Amino acid sequence: NGSFGNPAYFASYNALGLWVAYYLYTIYKKSSRRLLFLVAMAIGVINIYYAINRASMLGIFMGIAAYITLEVIYNKNELLRKKYFKFFLGLVCILILASFISPRTSIIKKLTYYNFNDPSIKNRLISWNIGLAGFLERPLLGWGNENYSYVFSKYFNPKIIAGSESYSWFDRVHNTIIEILAANGVFGVMAYLSI
Repeated sequence: NGSFGNPAYFASYNALGLWVAYYLYTIYKKSSRRLLFLVAMAIGVINIYYAINRASMLGIFMGIAAYITLEVIYNKNELLRKKYFKFFLGLVCILILASFISPRTSIIKKLTYYNFNDPSIKNRLISWNIGLAGFLERPLLGWGNENYSYVFSKYFNPKIIAGSESYSWFDRVHNTIIEILAANGVFGVMAYLSI
């Protein structure tokens, strides 16, 4: 949890820090600070590994894939393009090998295993349904920012507290689009999507 109170927030914060450290590492070509940025990246990777947060891990993997793809396509240095391509292939091979060698490790299992009987997933789906019910009641302008707790109270589903293994924060939908629909209605989500 760290000081964030939630492993998901902690992992997301570390994911951002990882990219910032990498960016600074690439800017300072000949500096003793590069070692500091490498240490920061290593600490970030360790923190994300132990947080075992699916969204942060997938975000980092997809970000790496997108970054390398863009480097391979747009980088004018042929040698560097080949290095990035080889790195990307190596990363894919490592992930495939890791999934075959140890399919039950925490990261591989967390990234690939989805069980709709998992209380965490059930609670999110219930929260999404509550958010959509609130949107349908006030579709144009919604309930207002930070007012999901009123929607939750009005459309409360007791199944959300049936499992003691997981709980849901009652002030969030756990889906940005549905939350904006409930809070700001159609106009709010159109503004959000236009950005």
